[in-house]
Amino acid sequence: MDKKLFTIEIIKTLLLFLIFVSLLLLFLKLNAIDDSLDSITITSSVENRIEKDYSSALRTAGIRNAMISEIMNITAMAQQHYRKPKSMGGGDNSFYGFQIPKALEKSKNANYRIKINYSDSLKITGTGNEIGADGINPVEIELTVTPNSFGRTVIIN
Repeated sequence: MDKKLFTIEIIKTLLLFLIFVSLLLLFLKLNAIDDSLDSITITSSVENRIEKDYSSALRTAGIRNAMISEIMNITAMAQQHYRKPKSMGGGDNSFYGFQIPKALEKSKNANYRIKINYSDSLKITGTGNEIGADGINPVEIELTVTPNSFGRTVIIN
């Protein structure tokens, strides 16, 4: 083989090698771009989930606050009933006979019920229309009422 043909073969081999390296670099760059896009998609998905969780938490907190307000309204009515004489439709120093007015038993936030424990104590329970913190059961709030005060507001879920 003469020297000129040999040189041409070497140049062809080098060109093929350069093409191969260029394609390899291009392939690696495309993979890096693809990985970046996956990362952007994952990040966007996580951000959407966080935003959804945050707005859900705010909505649930708002419903809890509304439920507490409605329970406090029922508490005031129960204490009024306790103090009123029987002749005026009250309990005459007893919670017996108190009922949540029909218009307040169910609201857009919750359903309410009472349990009279003793003549001087009752429990108001509100079961919310939203799912609570456990993601399964509805929000539930309880409050024990006595003639002159009320206990801690207990948020069950």
